[in-house]
Parts: sequence; C-alpha cells; structure tokens
Amino acid sequence: MLRILILFVFASCVESQSQCLSTDSTYSSNINYTNAKLNWEKVDSSIFYRVRYKNVSASAWNFQNNIDSSKTDILLVGLTPQTQYIWQIKSYCDSLGSTFSQWSTVDSFFTENFMLTHPTGIYASNITFYNAQVSWTGATNTDRFKIRYKIYGTTTWNYLSNISGLASSTQLPQLNQLTLYEWSIMSYYDTTSLLGSLWSPIDTFTTAQFIPAPFYPSISTSISSTLCGEKVDLFVSISQSANQPDIEQSVVTTNEGEFDIGSLSIGDTVGYADVYLSNLTTKATLKVGIVFGQNYAFINAIDSLGDLIGFFSIENETNGIKITSTSPPDGNNYTSGLTTDITFNKIFINPNFNTSLVVTTEIESELQDQVIINDTIQINCPSNIKEIRNIKKVPEYFNLLGKSVNNKKHTIKIEEKNKKKVVIYE
Repeated sequence: MLRILILFVFASCVESQSQCLSTDSTYSSNINYTNAKLNWEKVDSSIFYRVRYKNVSASAWNFQNNIDSSKTDILLVGLTPQTQYIWQIKSYCDSLGSTFSQWSTVDSFFTENFMLTHPTGIYASNITFYNAQVSWTGATNTDRFKIRYKIYGTTTWNYLSNISGLASSTQLPQLNQLTLYEWSIMSYYDTTSLLGSLWSPIDTFTTAQFIPAPFYPSISTSISSTLCGEKVDLFVSISQSANQPDIEQSVVTTNEGEFDIGSLSIGDTVGYADVYLSNLTTKATLKVGIVFGQNYAFINAIDSLGDLIGFFSIENETNGIKITSTSPPDGNNYTSGLTTDITFNKIFINPNFNTSLVVTTEIESELQDQVIINDTIQINCPSNIKEIRNIKKVPEYFNLLGKSVNNKKHTIKIEEKNKKKVVIYE
C-alpha cells in the first residue's frame, strides 16, 4: 500500500511539472564589474518566474523570487568583480506555486567590462599633518569619481563620493600626524552605480609632524569716514597663519560712538562677511536675527544657500559699542589658516565731537591664549559743523549797585540760589 502511495505522489509531481513549460532561451547581457542583466524568452503559461544564481565555486544559491510573468529580464546587482557566475530560471503556472517547470539549462557570465577603466597615475602631494592632496588622470567621459582611504594595516575604509568627473585632484581631510595611509580611486561612467570601474592600485603616503605656531592673529579695524556724527561703514579683519591655535572668542569694543540698533528690524541686511580658509572661501550676508530694545541685537551670517553659518551680538554700552563672536569647536584646536573680513554697512555712528576713537579687539584662543590690540582713529568735526558738548554756563558777576563787574580774587562773594548771579562785596 505504501509503495502505491509513493508512486502516486511521484506521478503527481511529474504531472505538475509537465503542465508548466520551462524556457531554455536564456542569455546574459550588459555585463559589468558588479552587475549583469539576465534574459529569457517568455513562457505563455507562466504566472511568475524564479531565478537562482551563484558564484560558480560557491555551494549556496542566491534567489530572485516572484518575478512577474510579463518580464523577460532582471538586473542582478552587488556582484563580485571578475567572477564567474551561473544562473537558471523556472516557471510557475499557478498562483499557489504548486505547478512549476524544471530549472532551465545553466547559463554563465563573467563580471568584467574592460571599457570601464579606473584612473591612472595616482599620487599624493602637499602632505601636511592633517590632510593631503591626492591626484590622478581620468577618462574624459567619466561622470564622477569615488575615493577610499584608511590607515595602513587597518580594515575600515573612509570614502569620498560624488567627486566631479572633471576633477583631477582633491583633499583627504582629518588625517592623523605621522601616520601611514593608503588610498585608491574608481570611476563611474553614468549617473547610476552600474557603470563603475574597478578600484585603482593602492597608493600610500605618510603625514607630516605637527609643529604648533604661536597665537598671533593679525587684526585691523577701520571706518569709511572720520567725520563726526556720520553714520559709517565699520570694517573688522582678523587673520591667522596655519598651525596657530583656533580662535574661540572675539570681542571688539570702542570708547565712543554707537550702533543705530533702534532703527533695525528682524531680517534687515546690515553688511557682509568673507571667510577665507586654506581650501575654502565662503561669502555670507549679515542679517538681523533678534533685536532686544535699543541697545542689543543678534546678527546672523547667512551663506549663499541660505544656511546659517554663524552669528554674533552687537550692543551699545555706556561708552561706545561692543561686538562679541564665539566660534563653535571643530574638534581640532589648531587652524589651517583663516581670514575673516566683516563689514557693517551704515549702522555705526561716529561720536559727534572731536576725539580719538579707540577700537580694542580682544581675542582668546581655544587653548586660553589671549591677544589685545588697539587701533586709534581720529574723529574730526569741520569748522562748519557745530561741536556739541556739555559745557557748564559761567555765572555773571555784579556789585551791590547791580552793575556788572569782573570776577576778582580775594573778594567776598555771595552766590544766589539759582547760580546764575553772583554779588561781590568789595
């Protein structure tokens, strides 16, 4: 009885397979280093297909299941370059998957495309303690490049992606001093990740030793006019050479003058800033962020993309003004070189009398170094401009007869309560 049942089951399986046809019209195309297209001829009776594929030397298969019956090809991605693969397909002719064909005849392909070449002539130069410039020669029809780099002997790569296909060099950032690195580069020939080359051969370089420089920023301040009472442009420039400690806070004060904060509204443009780094230039517009009354406001620095890249405060003190800026930490206490030029457009008002305007800049580094520099600007009032000062009125002097007389020494004086009249007894 058991034998009859086994024969029945076997016969049922054969019958199920015989009702669903397989296709032997299979072939591979569009073969690259990490992907390939599998093709077959449509089976009219099929409801869906199943594909299996593997590295020819592997024991386990990879599968693509439930492939729609209307399709006659699929794309395999994430393959190993320069590897022989085999694959097969079978048809399923009912929705339950109980009626199916045999696997098709094995087809094979090798993941390689000699048209997809990697860059050549790679080398590193301008090597410092924290970065290095890497260069290469690439094909003229490259869409973009991708770079990988790591400390020699380690297993984890760092990647720089989407490097323009027109580029021939770039910077590797955030390196460690006195460290051996290895790197390589590959090309992509369209906007997808399908047409990618192999990685180039490895190149190596060693970073330099870091030698810190003393904290000695260069600071200059000026105004667009020295005429008293004028609303002028105020210029502040701070620069550092490479390897100096990073600036943590800058404070600029004056002994006279004031900001016209009362006339400002949120969003007003009040100037601009240019920031020059060793490998980057950023231009920003200064816009009013928040106004706190007549004497205090926050100013935001907005880049060309509309992003906030920094901010600082301006305020009016009892004597003069104060500008305070704090730089966020970048994880590195030393600069690669920096120049910041700031211009405030027509919001600083010169003192309205002849005086020496003293501009004091106090800068503190992230390592608590401090530099204080004073600039002196002479403010002048031309003769046709009335100088305004708080001058006490000199009282008039009279004798007992009410006649106006000169003030005399060694005389008895009686000063009236209103201090406007003094009577002299001789």
